[in-house]
Amino acid sequence: MATPEDKDCVLKCPICLEKMKLPKQLPCLHTFCEQCIQSYVQGTHTGEEDERCVFQCPICRMEVTLPNISSTEWTQKLPTNHLMMSLIDCESTDSESKVIFCTPCKHANERNAAKYHCTDCKECYCEQCLTYFHKRKKDNNMHNVTNVDETTLLKSLEVGEACCIHANKDVEVFCFDHQELCCSICFVTKHRKCVVVKTLDEIENDENTNTDIEEFICKLDEIEKRTERSQKDVRENNELLKRQKEQLLQLVSEVVTETKSILDELHNEFVKSVEKTFSHAEQMQEFGLDCLNGFQKTLAECKKLTKAIQAKGSRKQMFVTKEKAKIAVDKHFERLEKTCYSTKTDYVIDIDEKIHKMRDCLKIATLRDQQSDKSSLKEIEEAVRQLGCLNNFQSFQHTFSVLLLNYRKGKLSSPSFGFQDMTWVVVCKRHDDALALFLSCSGDDRCTEWTCKLTVEFRIINSDDRGKDVTCSFTDKYSKDRSSLGIASIVDWKTLISENNGFIIENSITVVVRIFKVV
Repeated sequence: MATPEDKDCVLKCPICLEKMKLPKQLPCLHTFCEQCIQSYVQGTHTGEEDERCVFQCPICRMEVTLPNISSTEWTQKLPTNHLMMSLIDCESTDSESKVIFCTPCKHANERNAAKYHCTDCKECYCEQCLTYFHKRKKDNNMHNVTNVDETTLLKSLEVGEACCIHANKDVEVFCFDHQELCCSICFVTKHRKCVVVKTLDEIENDENTNTDIEEFICKLDEIEKRTERSQKDVRENNELLKRQKEQLLQLVSEVVTETKSILDELHNEFVKSVEKTFSHAEQMQEFGLDCLNGFQKTLAECKKLTKAIQAKGSRKQMFVTKEKAKIAVDKHFERLEKTCYSTKTDYVIDIDEKIHKMRDCLKIATLRDQQSDKSSLKEIEEAVRQLGCLNNFQSFQHTFSVLLLNYRKGKLSSPSFGFQDMTWVVVCKRHDDALALFLSCSGDDRCTEWTCKLTVEFRIINSDDRGKDVTCSFTDKYSKDRSSLGIASIVDWKTLISENNGFIIENSITVVVRIFKVV
C-alpha cells in the first residue's frame, strides 16, 4: 500500500519541492509546476525567440523540443497532467473538509468547487458546467446526478488519459496484439484489423485481465534495486580507473627515471596521452552514471505514482497508469542503452623492448584497453523485459480458404511480412487429417550464415467465442539451413470444419501468428 510519505513525494514538484501547482507534463512523462518548468526552460535555453526551444528534462536528461513560439508560451503548449491534479485535489484540505473541484473546469485549468456528481459520467460539476455543459449533451438527462457530499470523496480516482500520438483524444482501448493503449483514431488507423482489442471499460469489468498493481510495483522495485547495483558497479569502475591511472603513471615514471634525459620529451608526451585517454574514460563513466541516475529517478517516479494510484485509483486507472509507466520505463531504458557507457574497462601497459635503446625509441609504452563482455545494463534489461517492456515482436494475421485446403495436399501461403530484417510467410496446409501451420523465412541472400532464436505463437480465431481460440507455440532457432518451422498438427480437421463451431466464416479460417525475438 502507498504510504503518506510516498503520496506526498509524488505530488511534490522535483524543482521547487513543494506541492505542484498546475502540473505540466513533458513527453518523457515527468511532471513539474508550470512556473517551475517555465523558469527552468528560460534559464537553460540560449537561442533567439524565433528558434525552436530545445532543453533537457531536469530529471532524466531526455531532450525535449518545443515549437517555434515565444518563450512565454512554451509551457502553455505542454499538456496538463490531469491525473496529478486529481491526486492533488484528493489530498487538498480546507479547515474542515476536502474540496472537490469541477472536472470540466480543471480541464480548462480552472479550480471551481463542484456541487454535483454524475455517477454515469464519473465526473463532478459546478452549477454552470452542469447546466451549460452536462445537461446539453444528448441522453445526459437520463444520467444519475447527485449532490456532492463527503461520500463522493470515497469514489475511485478516474481521469481521462490523453493519447501519446493524438493529444486531443483520450485513450479508450488497449490492443493486446501490439500491447498499446489507443485512442479512437489510433484504433481506426492502426489497430482496426488486430484480433485482441478491448475497451478500457471491458478490461475494468473483465476479471481475467491482469491489473495487479502490487505485482507491477514489486517489479519496478526489482528494477530499481538492479539499477542501484549498476550504479555501484560504475562508481567502483570509476575508482578503479583512477587507481589504474596512478599505477600506470607511476610505473612509467620509474622507467623514465632509470633512463637518460633524452627520454623526458617522450615521457611528457606519454603522460598527456594517458591523461587524455583516462579523462575521456572518466567522462564516459560519469555520463553513464548520470544516465543511470536519471533512469533510477524515472523508476522511482513510476513506482511512487503507481503506489498513489493504487490507493486512490480505479482498476481502469491502475491499468492505464501501469501501461504508461511501462512506456516510460521502455523509452528511458532504450535511451539508456544508447547512451550509457557501462562496460568495465581495464588498461594495461606494454613497455617498449627498445626503451633502453634511446636513439631507436619512438614511444615509451602502448596504452590499450581490455573491455569486459559483461555489461551492467544486461541485468537491468532482464528485469525491464519481465516488466512487460522491450517486447520485440511482430503480429501478423491472414485468412485461408478452407475449400482450397480441402484439396489433396492442399497448401496455402500468406502474403509476406517483415521481421528482423528478413521476410516471413505463414504456410497453412491439411496434413494427415489435421491442420498444420508453419512459419517460413527467407534471409538475406548476401549473408552466407544467419541464425535467430524466436518464440512463435499460432492462433486460430473462433469468432463465436474468443475463449475457444486454438493456440500453440514453440521456441526454436531459424537458420539458413532450417528456415521453415512449425506445428504439424494443431487441430483435428473434422473438429475444425464441423458445423457451427465458430472457426469457419465464409468458408475461411483466420490465423494469427506472433513472433517474439528470444534474447
